[in-house]
Amino acid sequence: MNEMKNHYRDEEILKLNMRSELKLWQENISFMEQEIGFYLRLLQKSSFFKTEKNVEDLKFLVKQLQEIHEMNSLNSKILRDYKLKAENIRECDDVQCENQYVQEHLHVKNSFQKHLKKSQIVKGFVFKYILENMQEVQHS
Repeated sequence: MNEMKNHYRDEEILKLNMRSELKLWQENISFMEQEIGFYLRLLQKSSFFKTEKNVEDLKFLVKQLQEIHEMNSLNSKILRDYKLKAENIRECDDVQCENQYVQEHLHVKNSFQKHLKKSQIVKGFVFKYILENMQEVQHS
């Protein structure tokens, strides 16, 4: 039997993509919250990583993680607010109205991507720090 496939207009596809991106961003923010919390607890509580040699690096990384944590909270709020606002795109009856939502979506997307990139850079430094200190402990 041939099943009928749904055919979507460009506007509908755009709205579906915007919703799926927003959901993905919210999931990423939620996971990052847990991840950053884990790294902060690990670095702050573990005497394993505290030596005279690396205490300044440790303080720097903890400060960077705290900043990421604050930015994560801010981005989480931005996404929640945007999600509520984006629901109104359904009410649009012209291209100009939809374009406003698309522009805001792109702005939120750009902001989230910058946050994600900075988070990945900081986490890379944390990984390197942990690996180097694990190797020092193994060689001691």
